[in-house]
Order: sequence, then structure tokens, then C-alpha cells
Amino acid sequence: MNEVNFSDIMKDKIIIPKNMLSGNESIPELIRLLIDEDVTTEGIIYSASKFFNIEEDIIKSKTRVRVVVDARHITMWLIHNTRDITLKGLGVFFGGRDHSTIVHALDKVKSFIEPNGCYEKDVKKLIISILKDYNYDNIQA
Repeated sequence: MNEVNFSDIMKDKIIIPKNMLSGNESIPELIRLLIDEDVTTEGIIYSASKFFNIEEDIIKSKTRVRVVVDARHITMWLIHNTRDITLKGLGVFFGGRDHSTIVHALDKVKSFIEPNGCYEKDVKKLIISILKDYNYDNIQA
């Protein structure tokens, strides 16, 4: 299984001209665009809420309804990989969860976003949705 190594995208800046986006970019390429656009944590949660059609406070809540848990975990993973926030800070942001809960969520999403994984398409679509919310030009979904 090929593992996506997100630390590599921090070392080597991936440059994609705005007018060259095809909608087929890899998750690491799209993550780099989010980092470059300096999307805020609040912006990510807002866009995720719209994308998953779940209210922000519900995503942050302690509910264990599967669809909400999946949305929460994906949102946590995305924030963790694009913002400079500690596991403790991420736990506080998501309703006072401890760092082991955050680690579990991040590991779960990481294992499911492998190419052709069950979260890959949703994560790509969510990132593109966030970029559109931030007026990133010429994105085709």
C-alpha cells in the first residue's frame, strides 16, 4: 500500500498555476494549495459544514452518529494537515477531546485516503469546495 507522506509536501513546494488546475490533482497537491491560500481553521470547518450538510456545532459535538463522525474526522485531518495547530489544540477546537482521540481520528482518515480509498474522493471534493469558498480561480470539480 502506498502511503501518502504529507511531511514531503512541506519540504517541496508544489506549484500549480491557478489556470492549470484540472480537478485531477492529488491530495498532497490540493493540501499545498490550501496551505498557500492560508485558509483558516474556522474557514475549513465552515466549508466542511456546507460540504457535508451538517451544522458546525454538530460536527464539533460529541455525537457518535456515523455520518457526523466521518465528517468530523475528515475535518480534523484536514485542519491538522493544513494549519499549525497542536493535537491538544485540535481536541479543544472539537469539543474538548483528548489527544489520543485526535490521533485515532487522524490515523483512521490517513488509512482511508490512500488512492482508491473510501475517503479519497470526498477529501478531494472537500478541498476543492474549500478552495472555491476562498475564491481560488479555475477549479473544475
